[in-house]
Amino acid sequence: MVRVVVVGGGIAGVYFISRLVELVNNAEVVLVEPEDYHFFVVGVPMAFGGLVKFGDLLFPFAAAKKVRHLKFAAKALSLERGKPCVRGQTHSAVCGDYLILAPGGLKLGSAAYWTPSGALDLYAKVTAAKTVRFIVNVFNPAIGSQELAYAVKTRFPEKGVSIHLVYVSPDYDFLLKPWISKAQEAGIAVTRDPPEWREGEFHVSVPEVRPHPLPPTWR
Repeated sequence: MVRVVVVGGGIAGVYFISRLVELVNNAEVVLVEPEDYHFFVVGVPMAFGGLVKFGDLLFPFAAAKKVRHLKFAAKALSLERGKPCVRGQTHSAVCGDYLILAPGGLKLGSAAYWTPSGALDLYAKVTAAKTVRFIVNVFNPAIGSQELAYAVKTRFPEKGVSIHLVYVSPDYDFLLKPWISKAQEAGIAVTRDPPEWREGEFHVSVPEVRPHPLPPTWR
């Protein structure tokens, strides 16, 4: 029996596990994830657009077959008796023949639309506003803001929706160029200037993404 420890229950970790249990019969799979559920972040724009409910994006790990879920946050890595291991702040080492790291990126910002509570909070504020402006003022912004802008404009065509690329990585800017004209055709303004706040507007500061602080510390 091969033991595989997967750190992270996001879309990368869940997809890896689903393929692993499908293709490998003799694998013992251990998932290390502090949450009780997988939140399908890719579906958040669909929930904003009214195509699905926010609750439909939650998938409890208890329903997963052939997977043992350990609920704790991975804090450090180590190598013990030749096998890779992961530890929590108060949890002992969990070791396996293979260790798969899929913790995602560290997201910094208040508009936490990649969590259930953050997505619902943002949706409530968007619904109450007359105009919604997405401000990209970080070097490596979290993806998804442009999809949210489309969803808001589609569901609430009467609202003013815009995206402002004030400060952004050239790599990210390159990815945005193909859809700028399409966004403008849909009624979403795209500019380089920071907008002034006016009564009835809601400004969404798009969060930044940084590498996850889980470096290997083999000893």
